[in-house]
Amino acid sequence: MVGNSLGSGSEQRLPQSSNLLTTSNTSHQVVPNELLFLLICIKDGGGRTAFKLKQPIVHTLCTDVEFFTFLNKTYWSLRGKFLSFFSFRIVTSIKFIRLEVSMKGLVGILKINDMPPESNKAKYKFAPVPAEIIPPIGENDLMHLFHHPNHADDNVAWRLSRFPKKLHEQVHADPERGPGMGWGIVFIEDWNVKKIWLVAFCLVVLGSAGFGILWSVFEHSIQDAFSISSYVVGITTLAAGTVQAMIHLY
Repeated sequence: MVGNSLGSGSEQRLPQSSNLLTTSNTSHQVVPNELLFLLICIKDGGGRTAFKLKQPIVHTLCTDVEFFTFLNKTYWSLRGKFLSFFSFRIVTSIKFIRLEVSMKGLVGILKINDMPPESNKAKYKFAPVPAEIIPPIGENDLMHLFHHPNHADDNVAWRLSRFPKKLHEQVHADPERGPGMGWGIVFIEDWNVKKIWLVAFCLVVLGSAGFGILWSVFEHSIQDAFSISSYVVGITTLAAGTVQAMIHLY
């Protein structure tokens, strides 16, 4: 059964482990042979609105710095560093969510800023139970540590302990019981406006300069060449600003 009060879906059991997660909160210590999975949702590269679910094992992580380093590396491994270098998307926030997953792995986000209720404490590991504040970690703090894992504490697991981690089994759908349901996090991505402007600037400036040089060489008119180049730069800047405004409107 999936760890939620609706009792919908099912879970996949994996081999046991003898690793121990130590935190500063003794109520959150993980006993031997206890597997922990973090449910991570990320936008599927093959669709504009579809999300996919990954459930990596996290019971070997013992400190906040280890956890955020792992979270950062996991994101880049899912996106691919080579493709991400050429991508104009960037992570803008990380949300705590309630989700459901279908037989084909399609993820539906049921609720944003949600944590497992106390009735699910036997199937999810987090502290305190129930969560005192939702989200349990400030968004600015969360994003800063995601981008700069080395700024996290390396001798405690205060933030790690607040993340809902699935106990013993992964979540998946069942043909008879329906979609699997659970709690985890989702990476929210948006346009990287700084990168868009930087690339546009380089292309326009270099392209206009190259055009001006070629025109002056072959047409023997420096004044006409750079007049046209200046016009192209002005129009492109206006177009880029319009596109940016439309992106934020939608």
